[in-house]
Amino acid sequence: MPAISKKVLRSIVLFAMVLMINAFGQNTLTVKVDSAQALVHSEIFGTLMERLGRNWVGGVYVGTNSNIPNTDGMRNDIIQGMKSCGVGLIQWPGGAASCGYNWVPDTNPTNDVGTVQFMAMCDSIGCQPAIALPPLVSSAPSNVKWVNYINNNPSHPNWHCKYWKIGNEVWITCDGLSPTEAAYDPAFRATYDSIRNTKGGDSLFIEASSLMDISNNLTTYDTEIVHLDSLINGMEVHDYIYDPSSIPCVTFTGTQYMNVVNAANLGQIAPRESLLVASWNKFDKSGQLKIIEDEWGDWFEPLNKSTDGWMQQITLLDALSAAEQLHVFMKHADRVQAACVAQGVNVIQSLFLTNSYSTTLPIDSGASARLVYTPTYYIYKMFMPHHAAGAKWAPNSLATATLGGVALLSAGTTVDTLGHVNISISNIDTVKADTVHINLTATASSYTITSAQIITGTAKNSYNDFGATENVNIQTFAASNYSMPTGTTATVLMPKMSIVMLQLTPTSTIGVKPAQIIQKIEEKMFSISAGLNGTVSITARAQQAKPVTISLYSTDGRLLDREVRAFSGRTNSVVLKNRLTVGVYMVTVGNANGSFSKNIVISR
Repeated sequence: MPAISKKVLRSIVLFAMVLMINAFGQNTLTVKVDSAQALVHSEIFGTLMERLGRNWVGGVYVGTNSNIPNTDGMRNDIIQGMKSCGVGLIQWPGGAASCGYNWVPDTNPTNDVGTVQFMAMCDSIGCQPAIALPPLVSSAPSNVKWVNYINNNPSHPNWHCKYWKIGNEVWITCDGLSPTEAAYDPAFRATYDSIRNTKGGDSLFIEASSLMDISNNLTTYDTEIVHLDSLINGMEVHDYIYDPSSIPCVTFTGTQYMNVVNAANLGQIAPRESLLVASWNKFDKSGQLKIIEDEWGDWFEPLNKSTDGWMQQITLLDALSAAEQLHVFMKHADRVQAACVAQGVNVIQSLFLTNSYSTTLPIDSGASARLVYTPTYYIYKMFMPHHAAGAKWAPNSLATATLGGVALLSAGTTVDTLGHVNISISNIDTVKADTVHINLTATASSYTITSAQIITGTAKNSYNDFGATENVNIQTFAASNYSMPTGTTATVLMPKMSIVMLQLTPTSTIGVKPAQIIQKIEEKMFSISAGLNGTVSITARAQQAKPVTISLYSTDGRLLDREVRAFSGRTNSVVLKNRLTVGVYMVTVGNANGSFSKNIVISR
């Protein structure tokens, strides 16, 4: 073998060092705490509940005669589960099922779910309803009646649906509609004109369907925005990690695992979202036109094609993928108004799985025999601080090691009105733990980690199953895995295949600018009274230097409305919840330096 020259040897050593740094290099996350501006809407943590598979019948809906605890046939455990994991929006009846759906005969069916049950469910959860309308010109009269049935119904004055989408995936023939701008434009405008003219129609959030699958180029998106920009509030985007015929939901390979987690971040979702934002920015510099990611998720081979073509088992891989995708959506919170994982129950990347054969089991057989809380559910629950208490996206920069060109880490960072810094980090490495160094740039001089949680599993395809101990859920993250060497730096040892959520709380106000010091909140500083048309009015008697969180609750403790508002002197009042029914309600006002509650009587 010929001798190797020093120059060649030096090149080999440098190349090896580059590879080592690439695979095992330092991971650094820098969070710009004081730059948090874009509100992370709770609707980003929504779910599509299409009339498909066992989403509704055999899923949420079991009928009033079932021995599974239910309210008017709707499972109490699923409703409570959606509330507990912070579901902020539910879209129904589709998806594609909306294209030919006739709501009139299904208003309140006895063996299915119609408008009455859907609105009752959203009200129980405390989430926003979103309805996808048929897109034909001939559908417009029925569509306007549907809007009025929900929003202007004297028999249900508490109902209100803000989000309405006209059509679904019109790049595919939708109930006979040609997938062209020439066909969709008049169909859209027929329904748009009708529902904008309903009572309260000017406050509706109207979403257009898209004429182009996001997996293709954005030319048609751009054309459609030019045509509809002055009318619409948002536009539909569907972006699945789509492998229903090639990736099994449980027995996937290591290569398939890496392909999915890469697609969930830099390989697919992140660059496409950046392209969309750039496209939107060209035509709407004000930022008013919003992206609605109303279908996203890992679409793999079903668990058993012969019995259910839609139900997947949800694994740790799906939890990691969900965390990465939600990080992307939150990063673009100034543009992304809502996002719906597909779907809620028993379909694709669901939050819950139900055992249709367990409906006859005695109640004392245990809830786990009838319901599975999936790893996706636990990601939603873990990420609740990211959209609570008026949390806003805090820009971050993440230097992450890579493996085969795949980023090993992703991160989500928010700051709420109580001053908490919420940091979620996912580590997709299947072999080893990775250390992350966190730097905070903030006016507060010192923070402490007050909450630390982790989701992980023993294998990349770990999952939860009926009647068995859960393998993937939220656990307390051991304090031995993290430290804060200084008040604004932290070091975290991320276990392999894990998602960690940290909440950091400021411990001092040294260095905080006077305008940022939070005033003590007392009842005498506000006037709270019942307003017109079932509303509650809150007026500040003095300016507030920092925002306060105002919440409206029913007597049974359900959250009905929430606003985070700074009272600057120019805007010193806020109105909550239109068309409350007669009754007693509670309003709370608070921030990090105090809170109070007051009961309000609606007597109209």
